[in-house]
This record gives sequence, structure tokens and C-alpha cells, in this order.
Amino acid sequence: MPGLYGENITAFTPNPVIQDLLFLGSNENGLYRSVDGGKTWLVVLGPEYLAPVTAIAADHYNGRTIYASGQPGGVFRSDDAGETWQKVGGETFNGVAAAIATHPYQVSMFILPLTQAFTAVLIMACIGKTSA
Repeated sequence: MPGLYGENITAFTPNPVIQDLLFLGSNENGLYRSVDGGKTWLVVLGPEYLAPVTAIAADHYNGRTIYASGQPGGVFRSDDAGETWQKVGGETFNGVAAAIATHPYQVSMFILPLTQAFTAVLIMACIGKTSA
């Protein structure tokens, strides 16, 4: 994989809607995206935001919506297939998600945080509202 030689891959997701759109997370360099089925890779969310990346998910309803989580903390969302990113939940949730899963038919996501103090499942709607 060009650009990934020697990387420690920590997360990966194919896209259920857009065939050649792939995302993977690394231990050192953040979140990578491939738009050509894995032939080439580009960092789209650097290590200052996420490194290591712990979880990635593509929305089953809208393949352009991608979620990613990792250290130093937080969950990020892109609505344009990884071109731009926004932090989800603001100050409400700064934990690191061990897994992110999207509902296959409704626009929502479920986050299982990887922290010692916070073990509840946090549910966030794509519009950014939160509840615990």
C-alpha cells in the first residue's frame, strides 16, 4: 500500500454504499482515506486529532457520512466522504470510542466509549443531539 509502509493499522472500514471509499486508522499518523479501493492513501485527519485511531464507521444510510474516534479524545464526523471533519458532541463527550456502529436504516450512531470512568452507551443522532 503506497504511503502505508511500516504503519501500525489500528482500525479499518470499507464503505457499504460507496464501493472504492475506504478508511483506516494508524497508531502514529491518524486517519487515512482511499478513494480508489486502496491503491493510494491520504491522511485526512492527522495525529493532532486522532492517533491512535480506535474506531471508524461509515453510515449505512449515507455512505458520505463517516465517523472516527481515537486519542487524544473525541469522536469526529465527516458528511462529505472525509474531506472535512467536525467534532461530535462538543464538550459532552471527550472519551475515546472502542467501537462505532451505525444503524443500517436510520440516521444515528452508537458509541461504546473506552474509558475507565464512563461505561454507559452514548447514543448520538447525526444532527448532533446527545443523550446518555
